[in-house]
Amino acid sequence: MWTEGIPDHLDVPVRDWLYEVLKNFGLAYPVAVRLKLPSDVLKADNPDWAIAVLNHRTHSMLRLEIVDATLACMAQALEGVPLHHRRTAEHFARVLDGILREGDSAFVVSLDGRGLERRIVPAVSTSVDAAITSAKQPERGSAAKHLRTAMDAAYALHPDPVRAYSEAIKAVESAAHVTLQPKHATATLGTMLGEFRQVRDKVSVPIVGPGGTEGIDAIERLMALLWTGQTSRHGNLKVTREETAQEALMAVHLAALLVQLFASGAVQRSR
Repeated sequence: MWTEGIPDHLDVPVRDWLYEVLKNFGLAYPVAVRLKLPSDVLKADNPDWAIAVLNHRTHSMLRLEIVDATLACMAQALEGVPLHHRRTAEHFARVLDGILREGDSAFVVSLDGRGLERRIVPAVSTSVDAAITSAKQPERGSAAKHLRTAMDAAYALHPDPVRAYSEAIKAVESAAHVTLQPKHATATLGTMLGEFRQVRDKVSVPIVGPGGTEGIDAIERLMALLWTGQTSRHGNLKVTREETAQEALMAVHLAALLVQLFASGAVQRSR
């Protein structure tokens, strides 16, 4: 079972990692400002150590937030600097990732090394990575980038459900565009659904189902569910409701499946 927060068996390794990174990259001040830490921390004789050991019994996530902010500040500080400095930062990120994984933490270092993200079951992670890889084709636009961004937003230490859901839809729009509406420059998932209903007899999938249409029905329903499930896209007479974290997670994984099906050519349209 993966553990939340920083349990006792990870306390010292994470503390020592924080101290080394804060000291080597001079990050005490930017981390303290980013997290709005008490001024006493920076007034300490050794601010790096003061931050590395900072904890709060009523705020179990504080240590993780400090680690997350340190990764973000380290990446920001090294933008545009010589390669060997960036490699040093990558090394520190890999070391931390190893500590967290070996210690069965519920959080690991994100792929870009800019923060923490919630750990994903390996089989699920492999499936999403496969979808991202299959989408790296010119004709699938920026589907891979949107899907990766959606995953990062959904699984971040502090998730951004609205962005995750929006990026999930963009990923499907990019992946399905050339298949469903290649001549519609401003196509959306909504217009693609309209097109889909008009040309169902020209769309094929590997598993058609016993009645010959169940496979097509499944694709259409998944697309419609993703499209209609987004609550924050438009304003109207009612108060706009932002998507929840759980809604965003489901949207991201629906999108990963649809991106994989379109990008791999499983869903095809005859001309």
